[in-house]
Amino acid sequence: MCEICKESYTPKRTGDTCPFCRKKSLGSLTCESCRTLVALDRCLSLGWYHDSVLREAIRAAKYTDDPAPWKLFPEWMRKMSIENIFFGDTWVVSFVPLHVSRRRERGFDQAERIAHLVGEATKFPVVDLLERAEWTDPQAQRDARERQVGDMDGIFQVIKHPIPSRVILCDDVLTSGATMDAAAQILKQAGAEQVCGFVLARRGGE
Repeated sequence: MCEICKESYTPKRTGDTCPFCRKKSLGSLTCESCRTLVALDRCLSLGWYHDSVLREAIRAAKYTDDPAPWKLFPEWMRKMSIENIFFGDTWVVSFVPLHVSRRRERGFDQAERIAHLVGEATKFPVVDLLERAEWTDPQAQRDARERQVGDMDGIFQVIKHPIPSRVILCDDVLTSGATMDAAAQILKQAGAEQVCGFVLARRGGE
């Protein structure tokens, strides 16, 4: 992106919607109906995945390790004032990890990099809390009917104790929410009181 486009473009906000059913919910909190079924309390994002600029930036960052998007993401975080969203509370930043084989193949974990960007913006510590105990197909390659909340439960395990009471859990894209909720569930079982997600983009909202 040229300098003019960098200044003028901002990802379209997802607004106050539940990350699971996408009904109106203040502050992107999980709505009361979904809260009885899931562990994730909230999920913030830079924008919607159907935003072509944001989508291509994520793809370039994730699959080609292009350094340009990794310089843009902090700017977009600054525009959404992410540091003010968590103001007044003490949080620890972590991430939804790749399976070790996929990380070895890719050479890096994009969710971990996102976590460090969030940590830099918020000044909260970044801590590696989880590992993916089971290999699964990428959610993006699965049919929408196959991406159901609950079908990823049990694929993560905690690798560090004690678990902080408030965790910001980072990933690149939220689809059905199944993967992030599975991670949030295991964190809460280990002692976390609040788990808030942060992703670069959420699917839906077209």
